[in-house]
Amino acid sequence: MAHQTTDDLRLAMPEQLDKPEEELDDQDQRVRRARDEPMVVIPGVDANGYATGLYDVLSTSGKSYTVDMEAKHARCECPDYQYNVPEGGRCKHICRVAIEITECDLPAHGEPVPEGYIDDKRDALETQAAELIDVLQTTQDFLTRLREESS
Repeated sequence: MAHQTTDDLRLAMPEQLDKPEEELDDQDQRVRRARDEPMVVIPGVDANGYATGLYDVLSTSGKSYTVDMEAKHARCECPDYQYNVPEGGRCKHICRVAIEITECDLPAHGEPVPEGYIDDKRDALETQAAELIDVLQTTQDFLTRLREESS
């Protein structure tokens, strides 16, 4: 099955997105969200240690979607891709995978996944989760104090 090359994955660069939201088309808005929103991308790995072309994308909303980069046109399980993205288009999850493949160290389909790569991603995710828990606790403490003061 044909899969996308890194040349197929290129997206608008940040300087091209440096304009008001209303001046961006739908696809560039998705690219901006992919660049700006915190997400963690974990590649699928086959028995030989190579990226399968399937990627799990977890966002701070707590939702995770599988992105399939193996096909000629990437696909995602998210509702935006299923209902709003025109054929051949990309949701923010597909954009994020493409960004991490072309601009970061995410292994592309068929490339070797370095030893410890998945563990490092999991550790980063655990750190982010702990930070979010701290923020939630601080917020909860603040709200409790406000309620007590207003009583």
